Amino acid sequence: MNIKHIFSITLLLATPFAFALTDIKPEVKMASSEIKIKYFSASDAVRKAKVGKAVSDEMENKRVGYEEDFKKDEAAYTKKIKDLQTKAPTMSDSAKHSAEESLMKMKRDIENKAKGYDEDLKLAMNQAQEKISKYLFEAAKKAGIEEGATLLHDVDRDIVINPDKISGFTNKIVKHMDSAYEKSLEPKKIATK
Repeated sequence: MNIKHIFSITLLLATPFAFALTDIKPEVKMASSEIKIKYFSASDAVRKAKVGKAVSDEMENKRVGYEEDFKKDEAAYTKKIKDLQTKAPTMSDSAKHSAEESLMKMKRDIENKAKGYDEDLKLAMNQAQEKISKYLFEAAKKAGIEEGATLLHDVDRDIVINPDKISGFTNKIVKHMDSAYEKSLEPKKIATK
């Protein structure tokens, strides 16, 4: 007898036992009203909420600013290369060498600046996610308490059970996120007057 044959016999003998176990029902009974689950979509809430839009706009403005700055540096570098190419025939060897070194340094500086921009954007994105998560958590908690929910379930990380029920609760979370965000802006509004 080989291993496969022994395994198949064991599997055949164990199968009825496994089916018998699945027929056993637990004796614990819970009333359906004991647990109230509310489903919501975190990504929809963030996309619709004022704080989500504000953070998204802030990140886009930062990215665009860095992109424009990078393009200016790149244009200056390209201009310097063209200037060197036009002046090269009349320049001495030491002047050419000095200009080439200057170009290489300029290129390294631009590359380092681009890496710095990338790291800054990643850090800003992480901070933005933390900020939004704070608003989302608090808003979901408040909305859940208002609804008398026992559990809250974010469908973005799991299966959507009933999309119609999700949108109503998601909108309630958006309302609470907006309220908290507007309250956080109030001291800034007073300070700017």
